[in-house]
Amino acid sequence: MDAISFTPGDIVALCNFILVIAAVGALALNAAKRVNRPNEIQDEKIEEIRNRMTDHDKQFNDIRIKLDHDKKRLDEIESVSRVTNRVIIQTLQVLVRHGIDGNNKEELVEADKELNKYLLNERWGHDALERSDSK
Repeated sequence: MDAISFTPGDIVALCNFILVIAAVGALALNAAKRVNRPNEIQDEKIEEIRNRMTDHDKQFNDIRIKLDHDKKRLDEIESVSRVTNRVIIQTLQVLVRHGIDGNNKEELVEADKELNKYLLNERWGHDALERSDSK
């Protein structure tokens, strides 16, 4: 059998062939990156929008919780205000009746008791009312 022999020209041709294959591979890789770059940019934008939406959802939930808390407080204030207004109007009505005819002393005493009861309940709580009733 003949031995395989390479001439320097064959070696140079082989090196040139390898360089051409590497250059073609580099060009193909560069072209693939350029083709995929718009997709990468779009993916980055989508991820940024998702992050912003997550932040907005957290802020929205915080605001919702605060609004619910404020609504509960306003409902409580409205409820107490209705009772307060009722007691004040009843007391004023009794005072007007007494001022007109000088009578209704029992109504004045009853209105005074109810007003005191209301004030003790609202300002100092139920315990203060029990202590004042026991005297």
